[in-house]
Amino acid sequence: MRAVTRGAVVLQAALALSAVLLSAAPAAAQRPDSLPVRTVVRVTPTLRPVRQVVGAIESADSLRFRVVTRQHDVVEYPYDAVASVEVARGMTRVPGAVGRGARRGFLVGATIGLVATGAALAYDFHGGGEAFVPASLLIGAYSVAFTGVTTVAGALIGSVPRTNWERVWGPRD
Repeated sequence: MRAVTRGAVVLQAALALSAVLLSAAPAAAQRPDSLPVRTVVRVTPTLRPVRQVVGAIESADSLRFRVVTRQHDVVEYPYDAVASVEVARGMTRVPGAVGRGARRGFLVGATIGLVATGAALAYDFHGGGEAFVPASLLIGAYSVAFTGVTTVAGALIGSVPRTNWERVWGPRD
């Protein structure tokens, strides 16, 4: 009799565990009404033009949810008007982004500097002005400095961390 009792207890525990595991929704299937209030979300509506809204969940029920944006605007969404809801999952720095930003800044600054120096050379060669120092020499020096500034600006822009977003709900989920 004890063997049957132990077997029945094991069977009941296994059934209860499988019911819990099968009923637990994965993170990708959570509706906004199951997310805690003040969770930072990014909402993509189905309406055109698509304008994503980032904010915190203020309230949610079975029909709609409300998001408070960074500008303190309250936006209400019915579930059928939402293409996806994503939750912020921290910040990361993209590997190599500083170098890419610096390279892009250098290319922008060097291109503008070359065009400006070329225009100053054309001005000098066509007899523009009787200055003690030619315009192309001054513009060339300023172009080098400008290229340095745009390189540093590009590196700084590349160093900004990015928000990681995880999709938690959409009509197809």
